[in-house]
Order: sequence, then structure tokens, then C-alpha cells
Amino acid sequence: MVLIKYFLKRFFKYVFVIGFFLAFLINFIEFFEKIVHAKDAGFSAILTLVFLNFVPSFFDLLGVSCWLASCLLIKEFQQQNEWEAFSLLNISYNNIIKLFMGASFLLMIFSFTFKETLVEKLTFYSEQYKMEKFKQKSVQKLLGKWLMLNKETIVYFGVLDLSTNSGSDILMLYLNPDFTIKKVLNSKEFYIVPEKKELCITTGLEFDIENNAPEVINNLKLTVPTLFSQIKINLDVPTISNICQSLLNKSVLPVSVQNELMYSLISRVISYLKLMFYPILTFMLFIFFGNFVMAKWVAILVPYVLFTFISLLTDYLFTMGINPLIFLLFYLFIVFLMLYIHRRIMVREQ
Repeated sequence: MVLIKYFLKRFFKYVFVIGFFLAFLINFIEFFEKIVHAKDAGFSAILTLVFLNFVPSFFDLLGVSCWLASCLLIKEFQQQNEWEAFSLLNISYNNIIKLFMGASFLLMIFSFTFKETLVEKLTFYSEQYKMEKFKQKSVQKLLGKWLMLNKETIVYFGVLDLSTNSGSDILMLYLNPDFTIKKVLNSKEFYIVPEKKELCITTGLEFDIENNAPEVINNLKLTVPTLFSQIKINLDVPTISNICQSLLNKSVLPVSVQNELMYSLISRVISYLKLMFYPILTFMLFIFFGNFVMAKWVAILVPYVLFTFISLLTDYLFTMGINPLIFLLFYLFIVFLMLYIHRRIMVREQ
């Protein structure tokens, strides 16, 4: 029990000290960047934005803080020659792995609870505040949006004011199966009826490209639930709960939007699991290469490099149209790697 209290105290002390330092550093830099570039915003607006961003920054950097805390704790054990003390007390490496596992699990629960209930809302409000104060844009106005209504229809609107349910400069592209443009419809003004899921165009011009025939359109009403589903996604706080609710209504969402939501959900879940992967894998690699003077210290750098590389790779593959569910294989590989290293450590201790 004494060891558990000592371990948790040291681990969480490092995590929170490093986390607050990194969050302060990031926001300190942003503060001066905004002072230099955001000349239209007042000092109080900049200070408010930095204050709003501090807690979200802390949680966004929690994975890095967790990894650095693990490295510092291992370094502390090494400098104080704690390994011999653990050996005399009959505390095996497996026991210490369990301590890392327990501490990281508590950290993951802490992060999940606060981020899903408080931090995401704060982040969302911060983005709205930044848009209104620094970009002079209303959060109730969607500007320059391209949305896919279905496989055959893509819509673009210059402005959609959700406070008045009206917009301007709408362009609708009707596609052939080979993705060539079949028809084009445009109008200077339009309005929406959220209760009926309708997009209404009072006067517009439709041009049939295949027949080279223009036609004036009057009082066109289209029932497009996919449009309102995507608008709702843009306005919702991106918590796991809201993402899952959107995915449950996938029948009214284009496949591309479904894939974006799935990738967002996977990334969010993995970000929490990383809080367990970082400390456990870092310690395992240190012990695995424990007989090598330099290699063990290089090995503890691997988790950060590995997860950063996988994150960049999955982002790139997603832009190439790869199904996001396939990305789970990368993290499944990491799980098997950890099990293999753990097995080797246990064999060495016998």
C-alpha cells in the first residue's frame, strides 16, 4: 500500500506539473501571437481567449504529459537505484507494470470524464468566441460550405444564416454515375424549413448540360434530411455521445460524412487509450532493453515517435479514402507488441 501511494503521488505529480507547464507555454505563445496579429481585437478579448483555451490545451497535451511523466519517473527510479530496493522487497517488474497500468487507467478515466462533460463544451465555446471576436463572423452563419446530399447531388451555398433560416448564392450539382455533371441549378437566394427538412428556392435557373438547355425554376421545394443532419453535426459539441448519435442516423448521411464521423470517433477513443499505452509501453521498453546502457534510454523515446507516426499516417490514409476501421489494425499491432514484450520480461524474471 505504501508503494502504491508513493508511485501514484510521484506519477500524478509529474503528469500535472508537466501538463500545466506545456499548457502555459502554448497559451503564452498564442497570447503574444494574437497581440501581434489580431490588431482589431482588444487586450481583454485576447486574455479571455487564452483563459478559455488553457484547460482544453492541458487535456489535449495530456498524452505527451503522461509519456514525459513516465520517462521522468523511470529516470528517478534509476538515479535513486530503486530497482535494488524493489528486488529486496520482492517487487517484480510485473508488479511495477501493474502500477503503471493502474495509474494510467485512473488518468484515462479522469480525462474521459472531464473532457466529455466539460472540456469539449469549453473548446466549442472557445472556437465560437474566436470566430466572433477575431474573425468577425457569426456562429449562426455558415459560410462557403460544400455538402454532399447523396451520391448524385452536391450543394454549395455562399451564406446560410441559421438565425433567419435564409441564405444566398446556392449552387446544386447533379451528377451522372461516372461523376460527370448532369445538371446545374443556381439561385441568388434560398431558405430552409427545419421542421419539414425542406430546402426552398423561390426563383432559380437550372441548366441541363447534356441537352444544353436552360430552364427557369420557380418555387422549388426539396426534402433533404441529409442537409439538416450535416448542419446539426456542425453545431453539436463533438463529444463521443454526439458522434455516436449522428452515426446511428447514418441513413440520412452520405457515406463520406459517415466515414468522417467514424474516423473522429476512432481518433477520440484512441486518444484516451493512449493514456494507458504511453506509460506501460515506455516502461516495458526500458526494462526490455535494460541490459544495454544507451539503448534503454533511446527505447523510452519510441512510444512518442511511434504514436506520432501512426497518427500522421492514418490522417494521410484517410484523405486517400481508406476505410477508418482499418486503422484499428495499427493499434492492435501495438497491443500485440506490448503482450510480446511483457511475455519476454516475465520469462527473463523466472
